Amino acid sequence: ELIKDYTKSGHLNGVILVAENGKLLFAQSSGLADIAWNIPNDIDTRYRIYSMSKQFTAMLIMQLVEAGKIDLHKPITTYLPYYRKDIGEKVTVHHLLTHTHGIEEGYNRLPHFLVLEPTKELIEKYFSNKLDFQPGEKFRYSGLLGYIVLGAIIESVTGESYRQVLKNNILDPIRMKNTFYLDYQKIIEKRASDYFRTNDGFEYRIQAYPVHADGASCLVSTVEDLLLWDQALYTNK
Repeated sequence: ELIKDYTKSGHLNGVILVAENGKLLFAQSSGLADIAWNIPNDIDTRYRIYSMSKQFTAMLIMQLVEAGKIDLHKPITTYLPYYRKDIGEKVTVHHLLTHTHGIEEGYNRLPHFLVLEPTKELIEKYFSNKLDFQPGEKFRYSGLLGYIVLGAIIESVTGESYRQVLKNNILDPIRMKNTFYLDYQKIIEKRASDYFRTNDGFEYRIQAYPVHADGASCLVSTVEDLLLWDQALYTNK
């Protein structure tokens, strides 16, 4: 009944899944995946999960810590020698992971279209900013910068692309077959369109998107795949 009310009022276009101890109890889709074409959502509709992507980056970093390839308390410049020294030698991997790095986000500097630069150029141009406060001094949620830099560190340490490391280390082992690294230039079947609500109704959500090494908001997934991820965590896989 709650889902029906939210759908009727226009506040829900999505999928609900409830599980307990790994057992699926309830799954239901609601509203539209594409408003322009009046295409309804389904249980396996694929959504961009935005900042829920960060937890996968954190896991990749910790896997590399476990393998002895990353030290949480080493500075950024240990793994990204090209990062500006005055900041990169003060900020550690741990600061990035815990949103305590203090680096200015600089969202006003990001273009409102695809960012196609290779990882090094991307980091140097948009994410090598000055400090707003001293690293470790306080917590401030980092929407993009911290986890995009972590994505670059993953590439530097492994010698592979972020998306390939993600596929090899997480997606393939737990069979998350409906989870993808988002590339706006490629067709992803059954992917819902991105919208935001305005006073005049829904509009398409178009924003800057760092194509390379985006460890902050890069993933498209489904509720069923996220259940696989949840169970992999709880069973220490």
